[in-house]
Amino acid sequence: LLPLQVAVMERASTLFPDSESIIMFLSDVYTQMPLRETKMKGVAIIEKLLEIHNIKGRYVISSPSKYINENTLGALFNAYMRLDLHERTISVCESYEQLDLPLHSLVIRNKASAFASLKRYEDARKTYLQLLETDYYDDSNHAFYASFLNDIGDYAGAYIEREIAAILDLNDANRFINLAIHILNYSYVRTNADNLIRVKKADELIHYAMPLFIHAVEIDGSNEKRTRVAEILLRKNQTNYAQAIMQHQPVDDSKLMNYPLEYILSANIDEIKSVKSDVEPNK
Repeated sequence: LLPLQVAVMERASTLFPDSESIIMFLSDVYTQMPLRETKMKGVAIIEKLLEIHNIKGRYVISSPSKYINENTLGALFNAYMRLDLHERTISVCESYEQLDLPLHSLVIRNKASAFASLKRYEDARKTYLQLLETDYYDDSNHAFYASFLNDIGDYAGAYIEREIAAILDLNDANRFINLAIHILNYSYVRTNADNLIRVKKADELIHYAMPLFIHAVEIDGSNEKRTRVAEILLRKNQTNYAQAIMQHQPVDDSKLMNYPLEYILSANIDEIKSVKSDVEPNK
């Protein structure tokens, strides 16, 4: 339905040429179209709204436009991402940081992601750490940093960041599911407050992950969430657990290891934040 959406939004833009939301949505549908030329048209629209100009090869925000906010910046970064305009993303973010404007986590996060996409991993790491300094208590910041650490092979560090994300939002089932998936994929688990270990026997990992899955569906027992968990379990050949989740039946907990979940539920985030160094995992 993209062509229809484009037609509707083009008509809307002629009726309401000064509408910020119309401009954002028109840019969005353009950048979802298959032709790069059309995608670039969408980029140009959102750049014009935010007064972004190409000055000697660098893309800069010329002034603190009234249209600069998290919604419009999000639309801009989505457009850039769809065309892999990573250098341009970094340039705009650096320009934004020089303006007398609130430093949104969104800006730092996209700058870090662009560095990572360009394989400038040290710059990406420094920027993600800046992100955590800017807003340590945003669970999404830790989740994004965890994904970066995954990508560079720091699976123990990624475990800790996913864990912190869950601690910061105990009502988000996805945070617990993502940590459980991490356990199953990379074998790291927490066995006490100071250490992670790497479980050598793959068939033991499910015993650490299941309490997290169970807790997730206790938070959100919707069919959608149960189906997601069951599909993960089926891919790991855990048919009995998957059936119990889908059928709302008690799970056999005789072999389950609850400490990873218990740690999250009892942790003090301020104490964790005060510890500057990461937990050193046991290999």
